[in-house]
Amino acid sequence: MSVAEESSMRTASHSLAVDSEQPPVSGTAGPACMAWTTDTRKRVRAFSSVGQFPFTVPKDACDSLIEDIFPSDDLAKGISAAHDAALAGETRTFDASHAERLYRIHVAPRRDELGEIDGCLGFAQDLTAQRRAEEALRRSEARYRAISELTRTYAYSTRLEAGGSLVLEWVTGDFVQITEYTLDEIKTLGGPLTLVHPADRPIAVKRTERLLAGHSHVCEFRIVTKSGTTRWLRDYGRPVHDRHEKGTVRFYGTAQDITDRKQAEQALRESEERFRLAFEEGPLGMGVFNLAGTLLQVNHAMALFLGRTPRELAGQRLETIVAGEDVLSCMAVFRHVVAGYPSRPCIENRYLQKDGRLGWGRTTMTPLRDEEGGVMCVLAMVEDITDRKHTEEALRRTERLASIGTLAAGIAHEINNPLGAITLSVDAVSLSADQENREEIIALAMNNIRASALRCGRIVKSMVQFARHEATRKANGDLAEVARRARDMAHSFARRREIRLELDLDENLPPIRMNATEMTQVCVNLLFNAIDASPPDSEVILRLRATSGAVRMDVVDRGQGIPADEIDHIFDPFYTTKGEQGGTGLGLSIAYGIIRQHDGTIDVDSKPGRGTTVSVTLPAARDESND
Repeated sequence: MSVAEESSMRTASHSLAVDSEQPPVSGTAGPACMAWTTDTRKRVRAFSSVGQFPFTVPKDACDSLIEDIFPSDDLAKGISAAHDAALAGETRTFDASHAERLYRIHVAPRRDELGEIDGCLGFAQDLTAQRRAEEALRRSEARYRAISELTRTYAYSTRLEAGGSLVLEWVTGDFVQITEYTLDEIKTLGGPLTLVHPADRPIAVKRTERLLAGHSHVCEFRIVTKSGTTRWLRDYGRPVHDRHEKGTVRFYGTAQDITDRKQAEQALRESEERFRLAFEEGPLGMGVFNLAGTLLQVNHAMALFLGRTPRELAGQRLETIVAGEDVLSCMAVFRHVVAGYPSRPCIENRYLQKDGRLGWGRTTMTPLRDEEGGVMCVLAMVEDITDRKHTEEALRRTERLASIGTLAAGIAHEINNPLGAITLSVDAVSLSADQENREEIIALAMNNIRASALRCGRIVKSMVQFARHEATRKANGDLAEVARRARDMAHSFARRREIRLELDLDENLPPIRMNATEMTQVCVNLLFNAIDASPPDSEVILRLRATSGAVRMDVVDRGQGIPADEIDHIFDPFYTTKGEQGGTGLGLSIAYGIIRQHDGTIDVDSKPGRGTTVSVTLPAARDESND
């Protein structure tokens, strides 16, 4: 692998999960490049550029259509078509020209944590200088293979005169083409040393001293041609000794024009610096891990996100910067990538920040490969979504509190019943003083009081658990217990609507890794919606079934169903079909988000006049002992 290819793989092109070649560019400027992400409407969501383009690159391109950034109709149309293909699941790589410049464009689909395409990743690079240098190097390599017909190389002989002066005897090959001087002109100027660039003359003098001392010598220096152009030569010299005079009498050598190579090396250094800047200044946090999961390098955005310096992060292992409960899922993705499989959809997980807080990141991992296709290391790209997560949790809490308000009247009624039983039991004991079976009355009253108090406690406990803020904690739990709790909380609401609430639970359901509060919120919301939609004297069924590696929960009502033109919108935030009856329009949207964060799915089957079934499928908890 060339130095440029490795540089490219270490940086932005591999963040797009596409293969990219980075041959040399011109010696005066590194390649200009830009990277962006777009949503499904082809509007820019993140944008970064490095280097100069022959058109104005907007400082803030966010919310612009991607084709509006590029001035050429052909270039814009090609990029727009590539985004259309990426949104259909196809990665496009193509070359396009504008203003006598050649660009390589990569556009690939961007996927969310479920593997669904939610936008595109794009990368554009100026290949003009690169292609020129490639062509120069190819010509150079062809010349070097023909040793007997060396091109851009000349041989020479220099003789040591009796007085100690050096005389250039003869030259061959491309001496005139390289230096633009004839041999006679060089002799007139005072010898070959006059060709050497003033800054490099000490190198040439040392070379001559080494040759006169009897040592072969190789060195590189610049010359100034007749037209004033600077060129690089690699000089190979070998002394010739005279057996009688016992010293060096002349030396032979060849001088190879290595200007193209030197320009390419300089271009590569500048290219690596450009890509280093793109890596360091990119908007996404980036970290490079070795195959053992040790952090080798991070960019500024990643260090800022974690609240540490790059030096503090170097040498840290992946499992030490990921929050404990998320280590298993994050390491599973890492091992998948190390094994050489394609990048998995991004996951959302928490990272440990230096101040002890947790930061949410949307993480994508990509393998970086060598020239043989083997995985060398892993590039992790992390988008800071902490603020979004806090906003989502605030919405969930708002919806839970709204649900509590809906439950309040029914809960008051539920508590009044056992309180009334307690009061009656106390009165019975008070009136039993003169009765023969007083002890029996007292025992019965005590049992009634205990049962009623326990019932009140269960009701209060359910409400406290439902309202408690535990949005980030997950543990293996029993979904049947969640279903029973949700049924109890919705019971009074159903009874006021004259709806029968039925549980239909499989035995021996596998455990689910879940946040019990959030799953209770989902169940209560689905039950409320089903009860709201049901006519009096009908039933709502909450059914749990074990399926292959998962648990399926169905909430079934016998209501009027949902019109076909509304089904596609029921999970949209603030969309409600209740009209004047109220409703925040957040319940199903929040339920949808909770289920997705539990790696589950939620589907609706409804036909007007035939009721509705909402189905939630959640994966069974893995056996962590096998991880």
